[in-house]
Amino acid sequence: MNYKFDNLLKIALKDWPVDIDLSEIHYSKNDPSKYTVKGLGIMSDLISEKYIGSPDEVIFRNLHQSIYAVLHAAAPNVWAIKISNIRHASVRNRFEKHLKIGVENSEIGYSREDILLCSKYFHENSD
Repeated sequence: MNYKFDNLLKIALKDWPVDIDLSEIHYSKNDPSKYTVKGLGIMSDLISEKYIGSPDEVIFRNLHQSIYAVLHAAAPNVWAIKISNIRHASVRNRFEKHLKIGVENSEIGYSREDILLCSKYFHENSD
């Protein structure tokens, strides 16, 4: 597989609906800076579940979590978003940060294969 970020993101974005509804936000009563977007977390979980047990699980589950985070951050500012309109750089920054944390922190539990795959990813994207 080609582990260039743009290729991985292209694959991952196909897993998401074209249009994402972000209209129903529920703010925390204790901290109005915290909120949930109805259905977004469940959607993300269902999308990334298909990668559990796959050789590329560490890549695609982290990538989908990063897509979710970008969508979640956009929610207070938009009613809906086309998945093709998310900024690739925002997803990539979050994605690579999560991979590095997983590789560097043994408590996260990445397997040897996961760490090797992350190393392969960073090697192919060192440009």
